[in-house]
This record gives sequence, structure tokens and C-alpha cells, in this order.
Amino acid sequence: MFLALLEAADTVATTTGTGTGTGMTASQPGGLIGMIFGNPFSFIIVLGLVLYFLIYRPNQKKQKEREAMLNSIKKNDKIMTIGGIIGSVAAVKKDVITIRVNEKTRIDFRISAIDRVLTGESIPEGGADDTSLEDQSEK
Repeated sequence: MFLALLEAADTVATTTGTGTGTGMTASQPGGLIGMIFGNPFSFIIVLGLVLYFLIYRPNQKKQKEREAMLNSIKKNDKIMTIGGIIGSVAAVKKDVITIRVNEKTRIDFRISAIDRVLTGESIPEGGADDTSLEDQSEK
């Protein structure tokens, strides 16, 4: 009985455009835009979703790619450190990589200090940035 009275009141309110029914009145904004901007809570949810897909998700993807690159380093790979030192991998341990810079020099680095693995076309000839030193000495 009580449910029937509520349904009747709801249909009367929606047909007349007044009351607490689910119908849209003239003062309410309509559509999806009205729903998003009309309610601050839904706006915060939409903003959070946008930030997640624009900021957090790409960073997570880059982090997975870097982790895969660091895990795939093996002996004799050419690498560059974050400091610009270029060499080939002499030994790989759990958290430490030994880099052979020349025949006599070997340097130990943490694996997090590796910037990238160099392929044949991306290896600089004289080092990480040898042209900048020549340009400065000419001035």
C-alpha cells in the first residue's frame, strides 16, 4: 500500500515537473555536463579519473619498461650511466654492475645508475658528449 502511494506521488511529480520526483525541472541543468558540473562529488571523481589516465598510468608504463630493460642487461652489452659514462658490461650481480670503460679500467655501479642500453646506431663515437668539450676549448 505504502509503495503504491509513493509510485503514484512520483508519477504525479514527474508529469507536473514539481516535487521530489526524478523528472528534470527547468532550474536543473540537463545532460551529462549538467550532471558532472552540477554535483561537486561527481566532478572530483571525473577529475581523478582524468589525472589517473594522464599522469599515473603513463609513468607506470615507463617504470615497467625501465625495469624490463634493467633486467635484460647481460655481459658485453654497451651501456650508458646516468652520469654519461659509456662502457661495456663486464659482470652483472644482483644490485651491482661492473662496467669496463677501457682495457684496464673497471667501475662498479648500482644497477639503478644505468640510463640506457646502447645499440649500434645510438653509440656516441667519442663518449657521451665529446663535441661540447671541443666547442668550449675553441672559444
